[in-house]
Amino acid sequence: MNHSRYMLSDKQVNHISLKDLAQRSRFGGVFYLLAFWAAVFSSTAARAHLEIIGAFSFCFLLLQIYRLVLFFSVSSSNAMDISSYFSRYAFVYNASAIVWVSGSAWLFYVNPMVDLAVSINMMAAAGISIGGVTVLAPSYKIMRSYFVLICWPFALAAGLLLDNPGNFIVTGLILGYGLFIFLTGKQQNRIYWQALNDNLKLSEQAEELEKAKIAAELAGQAKANFLAAMTHEIRTPMNGVLGMAQLLSMGDLNEQQKQQVTVINNAGRTLMHIINNILDYSKINAEQLKLEKIEFSPRNVVNEVVLLLSPQFDIKPINFLCTFGDIPELVQGDPYLLHQILYNLIGNALKFTHEGEISIEVSSKKSHAENTLILSFVIRDSGIGISSEDQGKIFEQFYQVNHFNPNIRGSGLGLSITQRLVELMEGTISVESELGVGSVFTIELPFTLIAQTMQQKSFKSSTKIGGSLTYNQIYTFF
Repeated sequence: MNHSRYMLSDKQVNHISLKDLAQRSRFGGVFYLLAFWAAVFSSTAARAHLEIIGAFSFCFLLLQIYRLVLFFSVSSSNAMDISSYFSRYAFVYNASAIVWVSGSAWLFYVNPMVDLAVSINMMAAAGISIGGVTVLAPSYKIMRSYFVLICWPFALAAGLLLDNPGNFIVTGLILGYGLFIFLTGKQQNRIYWQALNDNLKLSEQAEELEKAKIAAELAGQAKANFLAAMTHEIRTPMNGVLGMAQLLSMGDLNEQQKQQVTVINNAGRTLMHIINNILDYSKINAEQLKLEKIEFSPRNVVNEVVLLLSPQFDIKPINFLCTFGDIPELVQGDPYLLHQILYNLIGNALKFTHEGEISIEVSSKKSHAENTLILSFVIRDSGIGISSEDQGKIFEQFYQVNHFNPNIRGSGLGLSITQRLVELMEGTISVESELGVGSVFTIELPFTLIAQTMQQKSFKSSTKIGGSLTYNQIYTFF
């Protein structure tokens, strides 16, 4: 839009500027009336013509009433002829300028000396001009015609009707000040329209961003639903494949056949792990995971994870050690998410450790929250380790430390999912590692303490499985 000569073209912008003009000008007529009274009643000669003062006052009052009528009409209606209303406001301001100049000319006629009355009249005209700059900023055309009508006739009346030599001084001041106000008005007009256009652009961008956000959320939800449905459909036949492979491995097979069945089992378990990660990832993104609040034994959860992973230790010379500190037998929380977190971390340690030892240490400490304690799970391994550079990225989605190693397979989602599950449980996860030495993952999770109403007994035993796995197992009786 060209702001040197503003053309009213865009309906939305014109509607906003019209309402702005109505808001700014609704009480302008009152100022005209008060300024006129201040000028004429300060002149003894003018006070003698009360009927003329009353006539001018009546005109200012009518124009003020018309301003209010236009204001309420514009404010209460959204469907209107915008150009017609701008024409009406042009009439109001042009009429106000004509009435003001006429009243000033009459004052100069009855009081030709440059005295207090003339000075007050000039200051009032200056105030009206300044007010017009701000009020008429939405419309350059109205502002231009207003200043032409209020400046030139005002200067002409002063030059013709006031006494010499003061008339030339007053005329020069009116013309100089009028030119200054006109240039200032043009600048105000440009600033107003630039600000309005910028504001409208920002509003449009905000609407577009909101639409894009909603579309992205819907697309994300659709993607999550699709992934959840597809992974569920894939898991069903995969369970059948793994089950049949397991039954086949129990049959009378030669060495070559056993190796082939082992490859099927390993590949199937890897694929199931990836499928489960994708399903968990889609559930987290869809915010479908909700925390359970049930009583459970932390020891039992750890032992279940160890037993579940124990067959994988048979193929590697790795010792596994599980140590429990002073922890309660029962807590309240979500054992399923805890199971998944520990499974991911111990499974990850097993994947990157070829020999040596993997251990898990479970301990507890007090929490600042009432009736709550923090359970700490420390998983150590003597694996390949993680560089300091990779430590800052391992929790990113699809990031794999050894993505160039064909012997290490995965989706790159395990640690990302683990971190998000820990955050969902309002816990923390951290890692310390050194290349060639191993890694230590520490998880701290809050759980609710419960009253122990039943007597419990437990004993510790050391069990060795397949010559490669050693762990401390806790049996709990109620």
